[in-house]
Amino acid sequence: MMGGLVVGIGYRLEDWVRQSRSLLLWKTSFMTTGFALVLSALLREWATASALLLLELGIVWWFVFAGVREPMSKQEKGERVLEIEGRMKKCC
Repeated sequence: MMGGLVVGIGYRLEDWVRQSRSLLLWKTSFMTTGFALVLSALLREWATASALLLLELGIVWWFVFAGVREPMSKQEKGERVLEIEGRMKKCC
């Protein structure tokens, strides 16, 4: 049960991870800390569980919210799309 809980939460949060971040690093850090957190909570080691919860929240904050830029304007998106389309035409 505890594995399914951690993996399920990690899977749902994976969509929110910034593209500039490594998904392998996200999964490794979130899953290992999550398993330790749930195990310490089940063993009623509240001090350890509290510390791991803070660490887990820090990991989520770092991968999801840290370094967030403002979204591109429609003009910037259009220019970027045209640039990518031009590269694809040259490529293939």
